Amino acid sequence: MAESETVKARAVAGFAGRRSLLQQHVRQHILAPALSCWDPMKMGGREEAMYQPDQTFFLKSPGDLLEMLRWQLGQLKQTTGQTPRASAYCMIQCAQTAWALCDWVWAAMDDAQRLALRPSLPSLNVSAFRDWLRERSAALNYCRYLTDAFKHKRVERKPDPLIESIDIGFELDGQPFRFWVITDSSNQIVRLDHAIEEALQFWTYFLNVRSLDGPSNRARGVLESGPVTGEVAPKRHDAS
Repeated sequence: MAESETVKARAVAGFAGRRSLLQQHVRQHILAPALSCWDPMKMGGREEAMYQPDQTFFLKSPGDLLEMLRWQLGQLKQTTGQTPRASAYCMIQCAQTAWALCDWVWAAMDDAQRLALRPSLPSLNVSAFRDWLRERSAALNYCRYLTDAFKHKRVERKPDPLIESIDIGFELDGQPFRFWVITDSSNQIVRLDHAIEEALQFWTYFLNVRSLDGPSNRARGVLESGPVTGEVAPKRHDAS
């Protein structure tokens, strides 16, 4: 019994020692360099601007999110025809990324690019930009609906009770095949994986014509080389 307690005590001490070394490494090599250029007592000054906490992993630009959406679409295509749960999970992720691009793109555009949209927007802000995008792309409107419904359980801002997601199942070559469709007020029935693909194509063109589609330098070092599964070729959209 005493020997067992001794072994246990050594294991605990070893774990505590490793944790202490890890904490020391974080303080010396991560926190100290970051905090050395940031003075919390000088809020709003140059010192604060020098320190930008990393809160989005390696995703730094709209181009990074575009690559993320391509990857997610590849995952979605692998689930098409399988269980509705698997494809629904992937579609929610794709829709969230496609809709999040609205905010990322608005933040990335310079003043000249925003002013170029002024004739089409009632005001120069991200909310008006989102509404304009929903009108330009039915696919993005579906993504907005899926995202808001997932986040809030229901869509409360500009709701459309005729929009509905439906699970369709049938046999294809003797094998069960399932996918999700969405219906809207115009009686359109659209496969949701096709809508996600259209959203990707829309953003690919929109970012390309504004030179916002390149991944950030940091993302280039993180993303794996080679083609992304399920990559979709850009198709021209009225996104100008």
